Amino acid sequence: MSSLCRKRRAFTLVELLVVIAIIGVLVGLLLPAVQAAREAARRMDCSNRVRQLTMACHNIESASKSFPPGYVTFSERYTTAPNNTYSNGSAASGAANFPAFVVTGSQGGGMVPRAEVYGPSWVMHVYAYMEQATLSQRIDIGVAANDIDEACPWDNLDGTPLRRPEIDTQTFIRSAMSCPSSPQSEIHYNDLSLENLHKANYVACFGGQFMRDATARGLTNKRGAFGAVESVNKYPYGGRFAVGKGRRFRDITDGSSNAVMMSEVVPNIKVDGRTSSTAPVGMNRDVRGALLTPMMGGNSFTGFFPPNSPGTDVMNGCPVATDPGAYPSTDPAFCTQDRNIDPITGGQWQVAARSLHGGGVNATYADGSMRFISNNIDRTTWQALCTVSGGEVVQAQD
Repeated sequence: MSSLCRKRRAFTLVELLVVIAIIGVLVGLLLPAVQAAREAARRMDCSNRVRQLTMACHNIESASKSFPPGYVTFSERYTTAPNNTYSNGSAASGAANFPAFVVTGSQGGGMVPRAEVYGPSWVMHVYAYMEQATLSQRIDIGVAANDIDEACPWDNLDGTPLRRPEIDTQTFIRSAMSCPSSPQSEIHYNDLSLENLHKANYVACFGGQFMRDATARGLTNKRGAFGAVESVNKYPYGGRFAVGKGRRFRDITDGSSNAVMMSEVVPNIKVDGRTSSTAPVGMNRDVRGALLTPMMGGNSFTGFFPPNSPGTDVMNGCPVATDPGAYPSTDPAFCTQDRNIDPITGGQWQVAARSLHGGGVNATYADGSMRFISNNIDRTTWQALCTVSGGEVVQAQD
């Protein structure tokens, strides 16, 4: 046999490059498919988590005959006894009435002189109905002790592992309220006399237009499945929970299958340079996703604009454009700060539902159903779906 026949044939450089190119193309085709499959799994997990919160609210309705209040306030009657006193009988100095759509920390944060006028928001109501009786007890004990005079749970009951861990409820509920598709962070919200507030993703629907519509000063046909309960007094403190005073099924005259209950937001996790011993990673002045507070964008949203609508969020909990923690004006999540609290013209704050799923957001309805709402949904339709008594007949565009 000749040496020519025994010689092995090797790959030429051209053939090797072709093989590498083919492998590169296959990897390029495969990776998006793998990423899409992972996102589909994350989105399903996300929808299950927000639905669990919705079911907890349904369990509350079964027990108390109403959904939990979006939040509780007696700010319109702050100067009326017993709301203008402390538990020892002394007068609350600096107390002044202000519109119920204003949500801030107990010291007012510069928006009002003082704001010791709140009860627990909807988030704190669901603890016991998510098999977290210990957390519910911490809230009850905290309101009866730390919070009895200052009356602002998201200010005074803001426990974290680094700050008053004995009343920490945020650690658990943040996990339950976080979407796997959204990056998680230790960046806190810190502004308007609030601090140490963790951020998550799930929010309650406060209506089809503005924050003011969640209160008696707003338009009744723009109200959502959650809103303010104003018919309470500061004492006895148990009344501040407003159990049984939230929306009832009979209030949802548009039909429970046509009324959005919950959806998603994406928190701003940019840092503004500030740190503290209890927020060593950093903080910012963007309230979106701050899970304990019902300030617009915190644990609430409205349907004034469609999901992921660019640059439309207007709220009091927004950093100014020059703030290092603010989004640039070219970012779709850019927000505008508005702190107008005039009783007639103020409170025109709205935050759109947002997610990182691509193409839309998860949303639950008052009948317990779950739908994926496209960014392209008609704006008028979305506004109607986010109200409970607008009188519209609508069909969701999934």
